[in-house]
Amino acid sequence: MISEATYFENLPDSWDVKSLGEVFERVKRKNTDNCEIPLTISAQLGLVNQKDYFTKRVASEDLSGYYLLKNGEFAYNKSYSSDYPWGAIKRLDNYEEGAVSTLYVCFSLRSIEESCSDYFIQFFESGIFDNEISTIAQEGARNHGLLNVPVDEFFDLLIPVPPKNVQQSISDKLLKIDNVIQKQVDKVKKLKALFQAIIEDIMNYGFVNTEECKTKGVIPEGWDLVTLEECTVELKNKNNGQYEKDRAFGVSNKLGIIPMKPNLVPASIDKYKVIEKYSFAYNPMRLNVGSIGFWKEDRAVVVSPDYVTFKADTDKVLPEYLNYFRRTPSWRKFVKAAGKGGVRVRIYYSNLGELEIPLPPIEVQKEIIEKISKTEDIIISNINYLNKLKAMKKGVAKKLFSGE
Repeated sequence: MISEATYFENLPDSWDVKSLGEVFERVKRKNTDNCEIPLTISAQLGLVNQKDYFTKRVASEDLSGYYLLKNGEFAYNKSYSSDYPWGAIKRLDNYEEGAVSTLYVCFSLRSIEESCSDYFIQFFESGIFDNEISTIAQEGARNHGLLNVPVDEFFDLLIPVPPKNVQQSISDKLLKIDNVIQKQVDKVKKLKALFQAIIEDIMNYGFVNTEECKTKGVIPEGWDLVTLEECTVELKNKNNGQYEKDRAFGVSNKLGIIPMKPNLVPASIDKYKVIEKYSFAYNPMRLNVGSIGFWKEDRAVVVSPDYVTFKADTDKVLPEYLNYFRRTPSWRKFVKAAGKGGVRVRIYYSNLGELEIPLPPIEVQKEIIEKISKTEDIIISNINYLNKLKAMKKGVAKKLFSGE
């Protein structure tokens, strides 16, 4: 546990340092009236209805054994993720009440007259409390994605408690930053939607938007309809000791081709496939349509032998054009239909090779790439600004919760 002599030593004299249990009381209210709103914690959206979040109900039909959480009460989900390595604490804001799994630790303020709820939700979101949680749920205690956090020790963890008017002032300042961040989040979403619309319009109907080309499937004059196999080359070269384990990479849906976690790299990577600049790596073992990444760096890396790896035949197709095409609904629809193996889809190069691609001349491909990349550059710039805003809030929060 972090002692007062370390983290809390510089707090103003008017602030208190209390245990979580002194400010909050545990909620173990059972859902005896069988509330029909099963809740789950979303990193971005907070406590949400499972039916809306998963587009289906994950909880059992009988929710009577669940805890009943009421509006304004908090829940701690001990499941960890990249955004919340020590779990997430969220407040129920969107519903009057809801049912949560008994794996969650639920709690509510002991006194709303003495405490500002918004202050604590900002405090929990700041990441400062993670330092406390980490002392009772060490890395070795992780098991199947769920942290082993003793409930009694959880409520013994320390939190800074300033006077209520200071709590309100801190939450107001951080809320103003949140509003700016949310506007930027909305802007990025709109730009991404525009980006996708541009890709779909160009790839579906062709770069020359004439009356003759407005029916999907009609290829503009000068374009060809080729299969992926006709415009790419499969990569089969094995590593065979050429590169060390630090060159072992995997494919992420969100991030593309990224380094593998050291603990996931096998003892030998000799059979791993080598990919070089402007190559594609497709993980066919991911659910539904798999994951594909485009490698743009100069250095060569290696990927799992189970991956489908290929590169563009640059006499026919530019790598960047092919990279944009794989983001179209046509690509996703084809891959989903071509997969074999039941729910866990498996795609081979021979399967991908049958995909038909509307292919314009190289010069037109360059024009398409330039048009799409301009929008992509704007998106990247706005994402970078969003990340700066989030980092700024983190820095401001650290100072405010230290009493500066």
